[in-house]
This record gives sequence, structure tokens and C-alpha cells, in this order.
Amino acid sequence: MYKKVLAAIDGSDDSMKALNKAIEYVADKKDERTLIVVTARERTAIDILTIDYASDDADLEAKVMGLSQKNSEEILEKAKSTVQRLGINATYEVLVGLPIAEIISDYAKEHQIDLIVLGHRGLGKVREFFLGSVSLRVASIAEVSILIVK
Repeated sequence: MYKKVLAAIDGSDDSMKALNKAIEYVADKKDERTLIVVTARERTAIDILTIDYASDDADLEAKVMGLSQKNSEEILEKAKSTVQRLGINATYEVLVGLPIAEIISDYAKEHQIDLIVLGHRGLGKVREFFLGSVSLRVASIAEVSILIVK
């Protein structure tokens, strides 16, 4: 069975369903299993344009990235309240980089994750239209088992 379960969330409804499914995998043997909850974020085109081209403000990048970090932390806090309410210990991390699917897959490999649980659809609808879904990309490149939750 899976001993280390990674729930990759972005705050969307599907990702919160994935979190609940990951919780199910560890809940019955929480002393023997580990739950790791991550959210991944990237520099968006708006961030890049705003920071790199539209401003001479040296502090702007820190401000924009700070807002992005704050949003990621809020997503993890929501997850943490769900997990703790059920009496499960977990580790929480914000992953930063591009492409997100590779960041998640690399993290899973580095931390010897047995199962990655993701939502079918996330918040990146425009990005998904042009580049494909993160969950499908993770499923194709990860070296561990994947569970995609609808």
C-alpha cells in the first residue's frame, strides 16, 4: 500500500476533492502513513509583464510575489484545517517554479512519494486550453502512481 501520499492542490473544488481522497488513503493507518500537501505556483505572464516591463519599482517584484505566496499559504491553511480536524498529521509546502507538472513530479521523486493525488481540473483554465492540464502532464511524466480525482 501507499505509505507516502502527496496531495497537490490549487484551491479549486477538484483539488479539494483530491485532498479528501488523499486523506482517505492515510486515515485508516495514520501512524504508518504520511500525508504531504503541496500547492504549486508560478510566475504568470501578468507578473512578468508587470514586474519586468511596466515598472521601475524595485520593490514591485517582491510585492507581486508576496501576494502570490500569500494566496498559496491561504490555500494550504484551508487544507490544514481540513486535515487537522480529522486528526491527521501532515507536512505542507509551497512549490515554486515552472512548469508546475514537472515541479510536482520532481518533488515526488526527491521525497520518495508513493502516490500523487490531484484534481482533474484546476484553476488554470486558460493555461490548460493552450498547454494541457497539469494533472495529465503529471500522469505522463511522474515515476510514481497517480490518482486523478473528478
